[in-house]
Amino acid sequence: MHNMHYKKVLRFMLFLSMTFLFLNCGGKDGSSEHKENNDFKLFPDNFFIPDYHESSTLTGKEIEGLKISAFYNLNNDSDSYVINGEYAVLINETITTLGNAEMWLMPSTYRTIYFSNSPTNRRMLAQSKSPPYGYGITIPCTSAGTLPLSAKIGDSGMVATFTYDDGAVENIFWKITDAANDLANLILSTTITDPDGNAKSSEEDIYLIDHEGNRKSITVIMYNPIDDITMTLSGDITY
Repeated sequence: MHNMHYKKVLRFMLFLSMTFLFLNCGGKDGSSEHKENNDFKLFPDNFFIPDYHESSTLTGKEIEGLKISAFYNLNNDSDSYVINGEYAVLINETITTLGNAEMWLMPSTYRTIYFSNSPTNRRMLAQSKSPPYGYGITIPCTSAGTLPLSAKIGDSGMVATFTYDDGAVENIFWKITDAANDLANLILSTTITDPDGNAKSSEEDIYLIDHEGNRKSITVIMYNPIDDITMTLSGDITY
């Protein structure tokens, strides 16, 4: 009797130890105790609030013996606008070339972007930009995608499409890529094609962001297919 009782206790203790081992191993795989944050906000929380501001001094490699540098500035206009009956948030963005000798390589540019005012239905509504597509005229989107509040690495989508009077088409897309060290790249890609589909220009604005969408740095890559010139400028962002 004592021997049988001892064996029952031993089996029970063995069952408890195996159960504890199983539960303990299950808790260490990260599925229940720790979940990595794979979401990255496309914009910081205050991006669409009046008086938001970011800037950067951009520098790049020399092209034909000339050093390329520029000043990047972005701010949220405090005024409210209505585009096609919808309230809009206005974002001003300028890239000012530094140095007269560089003007022929990269002229200063400006762009004003109108976003919808709804956080859960954020869309690009219209834009005005420097020549040759703009001249200060506000042009509504031909089509636009809804921008998510956050996205994971590998996610992508459409921002907007514009059609101009000469038949040229501008397409803007976004995507999130891995930047290591728990950071990501928010890449805004813009291409302009002529009516025959030939590329006229392209640009990539690459923002290094954290999970809250805060921007650490910016890299601007511009390509002019006519002259076959690629210009890359980058700099840290300050607020």
